Amino acid sequence: MLKPGATIGILGGGQLARMLALAAAPLGLRCHVYSPEKDSCAFDVVHAGTCAKYDDEASLGRFAGAVDVITYEFENVPAKTAAFLARRRPVLPDPQVLETTQDRLVEKNFISALKIATAPYGPVHSATQLSEGIDITGLPAVLKTRQLGYDGKGQAKVTKGGDPVAAWRSLHNAPCIVEGFIEGREYALEGVLSGGSVRSLAIFDKPDPLDGPFFEETIYVTPPPLGEAEKQVIVATVQQAAEALGLHHGAVHAECRVNGRDVVMLEIAPRPIGGLCSRVLRFARDGTSDDRISLEELLLRHSRGEDLSGWEGERDAAAVMMIPIPRRGLLKDVAGEQSARAVRYVEDVRITAKRDQVLEPLPEAGSYLGFIFARAPLARQAEEAVRQAHRCLAFAIDPAIAVTRV
Repeated sequence: MLKPGATIGILGGGQLARMLALAAAPLGLRCHVYSPEKDSCAFDVVHAGTCAKYDDEASLGRFAGAVDVITYEFENVPAKTAAFLARRRPVLPDPQVLETTQDRLVEKNFISALKIATAPYGPVHSATQLSEGIDITGLPAVLKTRQLGYDGKGQAKVTKGGDPVAAWRSLHNAPCIVEGFIEGREYALEGVLSGGSVRSLAIFDKPDPLDGPFFEETIYVTPPPLGEAEKQVIVATVQQAAEALGLHHGAVHAECRVNGRDVVMLEIAPRPIGGLCSRVLRFARDGTSDDRISLEELLLRHSRGEDLSGWEGERDAAAVMMIPIPRRGLLKDVAGEQSARAVRYVEDVRITAKRDQVLEPLPEAGSYLGFIFARAPLARQAEEAVRQAHRCLAFAIDPAIAVTRV
């Protein structure tokens, strides 16, 4: 339990770390960010920052000595780093959980051993294994890098008549997992654990079909078009996986596909939804008061031992669009932001890509052009608002110049 004046150490300096720090300050908590990237956006808003590599034990030791508890903003922090720090300060979630959830093959083996429904799968470290894996999964199938994949990054679909080796080559022949493609609609659960019990804070619908060849997540909408019984099955599936992982307290984010009555677990992570997407969620006393707080503040209150039972998600529907990158090149200009913000129900438009930034579409992409947020009485109204706002935007992207080393 965090005490007033405590310092939270955060591994990673991206948007989630920044938003945690901004939510922590009014609660009397300090944040110290550790990131190897000197331009990490969280450095601008924290009490203290350390810019050093994740294997720099001297810097890690000083960082541990300056904080009271340590967490991480995403699951791609090296597990060895978390284990090193755990010998000096409490690290939450447990580094063993981090090690499981940051490797798709390890995670899939873990979930499968629990008899939780998953797609058929196999490891891919060679062309021979790729062929053997497809014999197991059948076609269509999905290739996913074992590590460093998120939001569609590091994924490629293999179809009947397609070239599996070419699909693997598009992922730079990285160690992968191949999974059978699961038909159905995809959903994401945002939750919080108390005493090992999962409370669903929101279930997001992903209305754009995620059918490949790459799997770019563009829109999240809540509430989803599901009945209460279907929602309960999703929560129960996440609960089973969380219990097995040993998750007892804090945030949980899970992805699944619903095919008829079957809920197929795709991924689970001991963290909240990433980046600016969390701004789509706000919480109020009994869901109606004017005293609204962010997801990050809710989680920090939870870490202080506060009872969250009086806090509920706002009752209006909400949507966020993660603006996709259409092609590779240099971003030169963005037009139409004022018109996009004027669309009914749109709350904000945030362009996060910088001028002259090199843009990479999937499967290389590691970011988005920006985000569009909307809130409306009905889910379909919020969804249409972000789509209409997106149509107002025009991005000038010049071809990137290829540089050849000689």
